[in-house]
Amino acid sequence: GDIYQSATSYLTASPMTTLPPYYSPIGININNLTCQSAVTVTSTADSGVGSVLEAVMKICSGGTITLNASPLDLTSGELVINKDMTITTMGGVNQTVQRSGSPARIFNMASGTVQLNHVTIANGDGTAMLYGGGIYVQLGAILTLNNSILSGNTAISGGGIYNNGTLTLTNSTLSGN
Repeated sequence: GDIYQSATSYLTASPMTTLPPYYSPIGININNLTCQSAVTVTSTADSGVGSVLEAVMKICSGGTITLNASPLDLTSGELVINKDMTITTMGGVNQTVQRSGSPARIFNMASGTVQLNHVTIANGDGTAMLYGGGIYVQLGAILTLNNSILSGNTAISGGGIYNNGTLTLTNSTLSGN
């Protein structure tokens, strides 16, 4: 199915700071990174300079990531979002974030308030994790999808989105999940 709505979730349609030292889930040493209030993704690669993974790690809480490369091919793990942010595109033109490697979901909204604007999320696979092939919204997380598309994502439950938090969809399409 395109979306799963848990009993405890809600759905409606319609400056520089130093990060604490740690390693990313895929082993990138991000010690001494300084967060930024605005980051632009310029590479379609999964990781490295200008990648969406680098942007997620560098963005300050409340910041904006602008996607300016498409399609973004994820070949390793999911993108874990654990702080407030907006992910948008240049000029309101949809940009694609898709799975191209081993099966994994695209976004894991662990916490925070997140807006995704003009993003196409495709080919995520949450089957091994059971829930949310495209997006998994965890309890307490808040996600707003504006003018976005989820298509071709799979999971045991909620192929497009598994929502256990708060989800608002505006002018967005979920199909073929």
